[in-house]
Amino acid sequence: MILPGGSVARGARVARAIIAPGAHVPAGLVIGEDAREDARWFRRSSGGTVLVTAAMLARREAAALRHLPPAPRARSAGAV
Repeated sequence: MILPGGSVARGARVARAIIAPGAHVPAGLVIGEDAREDARWFRRSSGGTVLVTAAMLARREAAALRHLPPAPRARSAGAV
């Protein structure tokens, strides 16, 4: 269920979830298929329904950004 103001990008997979107002599920994200991963980032009921809020998505994204390798340094114009 996507509540008014929530959205799911093309390429995301969402099952048994409630997408709260202001929550925008990005492409590539899978919700509702891995109970352990869902419980790590979102609220998951004992029945398996997942609540997704904007704050939960932001926390997940911030954690993912901390684990990215550093961007390659740009070479200067004079470098060979």
